[in-house]
Amino acid sequence: MSDNFKAVSTDVHEFSDFIENDCYYVDKTNFIKDIMKDGSKTMLFTRPRRFGKSITLSMLKSFLEINYEDPSDKSKQIELFKDTEIFKDKEFCDKYMGQYPVIRLCLKDAFSQKSSEIASNKIFDELGSVAEKFKFLKDSDKLDDDLKKNLQELIDLRDQKVSSDQKWVRGTSFLSDLMSILNAVTSKEVVVLIDEYDVPLSKASHTDFYQDIKDIIYNLFSSGLKNNSVLKKGIITGCLRVAKESIFTGLNNFYSCGLDNYDYSKLFGFTTSEVKTMLSYYGLDDRYDEYQKWYDGYHIGDDDIFCPWDVISRTKAILVSPKQRPESYWGGTGNIEQISHMFAKDPDTYADDLQNLLDGKSVTVTLSKDINYEILGNSDDSNYFWSFLYSSGYLTFAKDSQNKKQTEEEQNAYAPKTVELVVPNLSVRDELGDAIKWCFTVKNPDYAKSLKTMIAALKGNKAILLQRYLNTTLSSYVSIYDTQKGTDKESMYHAFLNGRFSSVFTKKTFEYASNAELGDGRADFSFLLPLEDSLDSPTIGFIIEIKEAQNESEMRDLAKKAVVQAKEKNYVKGMFDTHIDDIDEVRVFGIAFYKKSCRVELECIKSDALEG
Repeated sequence: MSDNFKAVSTDVHEFSDFIENDCYYVDKTNFIKDIMKDGSKTMLFTRPRRFGKSITLSMLKSFLEINYEDPSDKSKQIELFKDTEIFKDKEFCDKYMGQYPVIRLCLKDAFSQKSSEIASNKIFDELGSVAEKFKFLKDSDKLDDDLKKNLQELIDLRDQKVSSDQKWVRGTSFLSDLMSILNAVTSKEVVVLIDEYDVPLSKASHTDFYQDIKDIIYNLFSSGLKNNSVLKKGIITGCLRVAKESIFTGLNNFYSCGLDNYDYSKLFGFTTSEVKTMLSYYGLDDRYDEYQKWYDGYHIGDDDIFCPWDVISRTKAILVSPKQRPESYWGGTGNIEQISHMFAKDPDTYADDLQNLLDGKSVTVTLSKDINYEILGNSDDSNYFWSFLYSSGYLTFAKDSQNKKQTEEEQNAYAPKTVELVVPNLSVRDELGDAIKWCFTVKNPDYAKSLKTMIAALKGNKAILLQRYLNTTLSSYVSIYDTQKGTDKESMYHAFLNGRFSSVFTKKTFEYASNAELGDGRADFSFLLPLEDSLDSPTIGFIIEIKEAQNESEMRDLAKKAVVQAKEKNYVKGMFDTHIDDIDEVRVFGIAFYKKSCRVELECIKSDALEG
């Protein structure tokens, strides 16, 4: 690869760094014109995480922000934008470039789930950090003593000595106060950029102080974006429009642009032509099909959109190691916890549809715009689950399922909309699979609790209890690609049980084994289990043998045959021979599966009976 190529970076988060470090940049600068000429006073853009929202706000700030010390100086903007599309429009640049004071606020890390006070202080700390950047204005002769005092109080939002009540008062009026200060210094209207506004709400949705955080965000927005005469433009980004929050109630000329909106569909993410141009630049034209399968698939407006983070990350990986296999780089986007909590509340409701989605099929659901994080955390309405998966980028419209272009009135309506959704690509399929897998691990408290029933059935020698437990859990099981093409269903059932057994029984402590050699063959599962917690508790050997039935009527016979197989192939004898000093009893469970039900048969074999 030539040294003359631009660098590909996943570590750069500011527009200026892209340009100054000569990194490859997909030029979105022309959208500055669309945004600034839009008649809406406040605009909300909702897109999945890692879709370029932060770099877009950085681009806007770099282009619009005034030089506070020398308002006529645009040299920094000229250097940054001289090779971009926007620079070709001299009239627009003369009118807008370097003309406005800009407040940029990011709430991505402004959260805590420990307590209301800590969570609130995280937000106030971020506000104080923003104010700190304007500390130099305290020397301006254009600020009177009251405004200088106000600025210092905004900076002091980070001070732990300031009381919670004082922080709340000053914090919730933060935007209004800082805008007044900037207007007094520059005599210009102010541009407000707020990134990831909904993260504090999302993180608080499973706590008892959700309303406290909502009140802070609402008052913060209202103070700066509602009926504020010095506001030039407010741009907000997030993952989800939370309609019922009333956070945006009363904002002047408010405009919301989501995934189902045709306006600004190319602003976030990469279009097909942008990806092809990038690949051609690096001599990777032959990789396009791979990129399309793994990172394309979002249908936004009339456009097919690629996830930009995945595209950049994959390109960087290839340039370092051309033979590296494609993978998902979209992980850690902040939504797995929310999805897992929602799924874990009622997995039976979602399991079959999720399996269909992971198998490449579609699901028809009713999307609702009328949702919020509190509802997502508490409601049992499955439509909210699907709506969140769609808004978060885990699902997208099936191609051509949007039908005709909606009118503006229809776009802004809150009426539910029945749509056909699919998983966009292989990268997202992997991430959705990881989110669901979490639900079947001991990290999920509900799942860990359910395992106690399984252990009780094994210890209590109760085949019916184990059968009842498995039938219940089978209904909520999602295979997550444990069954690959050409693999029989028995392997899926094996993976289903292995996930449960391996969560509890470790190889070292319980001699747990899956498909290990035993006797004259390989037992599906084998392990040792003490019946009680005491040191002198008797230890029992367990052998689990499974079969796949073709219908319900043959399950019982197959379950019995599984037990017979364990004896005929000397699995039982092999276990006694291996653990002769540890056990005097082996329990053989034969389990026959058919679809999402099973039959369990049990035989207990004593060592002396085997000898006889």
